[in-house]
Amino acid sequence: MPHGLPETWPEMEKEMERYLVDTRVERPLISFYEGLYRVWYRCRDQIKPLYTLELDQIKDALRQGRYLLSIKAPAFNAALYRVVLEQIVSEAVRHFPETAALQKAMESEKLQEDSLVSFLAAGLSFNVEQIQDYLKGQGWVQAIEAAGVEPAHLAFVLSAALIPFYGSLAAELSEQTDYTLWREGYCPVCGQKPFMAKLREEDGARVLECWLCHTQWQFPRLECPFCRNNDFARMHHFYTDEHPGRRVQLCERCKSYLKTVVVKEVGRTVILELENIFTTELDFLARREGYHPGEGLALLT
Repeated sequence: MPHGLPETWPEMEKEMERYLVDTRVERPLISFYEGLYRVWYRCRDQIKPLYTLELDQIKDALRQGRYLLSIKAPAFNAALYRVVLEQIVSEAVRHFPETAALQKAMESEKLQEDSLVSFLAAGLSFNVEQIQDYLKGQGWVQAIEAAGVEPAHLAFVLSAALIPFYGSLAAELSEQTDYTLWREGYCPVCGQKPFMAKLREEDGARVLECWLCHTQWQFPRLECPFCRNNDFARMHHFYTDEHPGRRVQLCERCKSYLKTVVVKEVGRTVILELENIFTTELDFLARREGYHPGEGLALLT
């Protein structure tokens, strides 16, 4: 349970093919994400996180509600990060020509290895919005806008390039613990918010998944992970006939929503990373009613 992505690309590709049979998602978006996932898996063997924690440190942190990377920050290879970033930019431009300026932006001194060292050091567990704030604070925005780049597009590719690094680190940590001691609504590894959930087939327990490192952890079904609301009268959900086995849980206190897969109803193993892409219609419906995702929906559109 602790990690949500398949171990190998063939496993991920096989699961992705199941969704392609019946989907309303536009083909360019699907093709882009297929390319993005290929980049992630291609570079995973090269990522060797030099990160260790003793088991006692892990248990103490989890009991105290401290996510593990708050104890000790990881050190990532900036040169390799730059390579991954270049590959993701190439995929973005190939599928979305309107983002072509990203390639010009890659020539900026702000996106060279020296600057990326600082970004990786400062960007512990950044989400997309925080990356945009960082770009503004460091004076990047003027340089990238001069290259014709939308700051949101750059923030997206920067965050997408972080995922295989955090994912590799989290996969190693998951070999040491199953996070049964964790009681919080944010990720026990990197502190980010969940982007989706599933109700486990065998016992109906709710399992959350982090958008950044893809760690999974169990959390009470009738409690909002974003504001900890547990007033049943202020928790609702909706579903559509077009997406059987999927529902959207709504919190009236913080007006957030969380897409959730009922594994027993779907009848097979699910990959929440893929579910997120293939259920974007549910995001549209929730947003139309005034709700927002607990973690921003990161799509390059």
